[in-house]
Amino acid sequence: GYSAEQRDRMMDNIEKVIMTRLYKTVFCPDSSDDEQKDLVMQRRIRLENSYTSDEHKSDPLFVNLDKYWTESQHPIIELDSKRAPQDKLACISKCSKHIFTAIQASAQKPATADDFLSCLIYVVLKANPPRLQSNIQYIIRFCHPNRLMMGEAGYCFTNLCCTVTFIEKLNAESLNLTYEEFDQYMQGKK
Repeated sequence: GYSAEQRDRMMDNIEKVIMTRLYKTVFCPDSSDDEQKDLVMQRRIRLENSYTSDEHKSDPLFVNLDKYWTESQHPIIELDSKRAPQDKLACISKCSKHIFTAIQASAQKPATADDFLSCLIYVVLKANPPRLQSNIQYIIRFCHPNRLMMGEAGYCFTNLCCTVTFIEKLNAESLNLTYEEFDQYMQGKK
């Protein structure tokens, strides 16, 4: 027989081959509203970027994150080019590792969960990764559930989902806009 590690590796490879072949059929299917959610998310991120102040510029945490900018934003943007769920998860983990490195370099202390989530929100807002909602839904639909609930990849994925929820909850009040301005922008009229 095979060891548990060998079985896991074999299952990973089988999953990767199958999902890579089925990708065009199952990613962002017509039966879902993934594409619509992607458009709304992109508008929200653009709105957030254009209406928020530069209060982060003086925070040492974000100043240092800017030094690690390429390393942290590249994997989250690259997420959309991967086809296998575990490869998409690996991009999220890679982004997260760079964020933790930036936090530790700036704070000279272990990163807290709050620091990490704040930085991940910042990276996602600044990078505005393509088809973020569709990629998250694809991972939820096709990744082995154990991977999403355990370990480093699960922790990073959960935080990315929290980031998306935070961005979805942005409203006129949190951006200091009138409801009319916010509504016009979200409808693509502004």
